[in-house]
Amino acid sequence: MERRRLAKKFDDNPIACVDGTGKEYIMAVGGFGKAYLYNGYRWKQIKAVENLNILFRGVWVNGKEAFIIGITTDGYPQKTVVYHGK
Repeated sequence: MERRRLAKKFDDNPIACVDGTGKEYIMAVGGFGKAYLYNGYRWKQIKAVENLNILFRGVWVNGKEAFIIGITTDGYPQKTVVYHGK
């Protein structure tokens, strides 16, 4: 997907990391605890991991499973958060 189109889709949510296995399986994560999945046709928010108190910093996918890494923003000390899904 063209970078300009990706940036336009997420103007209200800063994206920190994008990973995928091809143009039909892409994940994007970022601020405000939001993660998105692209299926080749449209982006869909993954509501199961949404948390406004987490800043997602990385994502890794292999087509069968995904890992999303983030840090908490609502206290000290910050904590690392890892989501793993299939």
